[in-house]
Amino acid sequence: MKRASLIGLVLLPLFFAASSDAVAQDRGLILIDRTGSMGATRANGHTRCADAVTQAGLDVLAFFNQYPGGLMAIWTFTGNAPTAVTGYVGQAAALAAVNGLPPEGCGGVTPLAEAICDASTSLAGTGAATKILYVSSDGGENNSDGPCSGPYDADQVAPWDAGSWQANVIASLTGNAVTNVRFWGAGAAPQGGVANLESKAVPAAPLGDIDFFQDLATQTGGTYTFMDDQEQAVPALGQWGLAAIAATLLIAGTWFIIVRRRSGYAVV
Repeated sequence: MKRASLIGLVLLPLFFAASSDAVAQDRGLILIDRTGSMGATRANGHTRCADAVTQAGLDVLAFFNQYPGGLMAIWTFTGNAPTAVTGYVGQAAALAAVNGLPPEGCGGVTPLAEAICDASTSLAGTGAATKILYVSSDGGENNSDGPCSGPYDADQVAPWDAGSWQANVIASLTGNAVTNVRFWGAGAAPQGGVANLESKAVPAAPLGDIDFFQDLATQTGGTYTFMDDQEQAVPALGQWGLAAIAATLLIAGTWFIIVRRRSGYAVV
């Protein structure tokens, strides 16, 4: 009996340590815009919709390369609310979730503010020490409700008006999750007014969205990348070394064709 009690005393701290590690595990969430404007065709002949799926796969690999013990969720948004494609899972399951997304078929209105804030709430609920949100979108908020909804900022330039959806979204993420933004667009449009981004024709990126996404990344300690429709290459692998890419792909059991391009390496 004394021996059993001693074993229990030894194992109990280990159990709580394991539980603590599980709570503190790094978490990531990729949020992919699947609304109508993402159906715009880019200079490379692909739609934003298709290239955003490709890029999401690369972002999965990048996250697990940096946080090999982490977990990641894959979400999309269109219509009335975001959709969780998968909960927080390991690399293989996250890649499978991304690969299961159709490259085309983007359509509908844009609950951008609601989707980002729901993702922020999900990440906060994990209790993780490191929380990273990846937003892949061409903007055009026009269909959110809930605590982060609100009117557009009057001049669409930071600092944001109190109660605007831009201010609400940034407040939701500041101090909660690092936010890395990939903003899809076709160059800057004249400032002023809210552009209709639900056309399948390639719309110019409104400066209000550009400023918002840049400020969101800055305020949360993340990165902002403009995914210009005029670029011929598919999304680049960025700063990854080839050795790291090869090792990760072997671990994941996922094969890609890597093509040398002028701007670096790309996955097609």
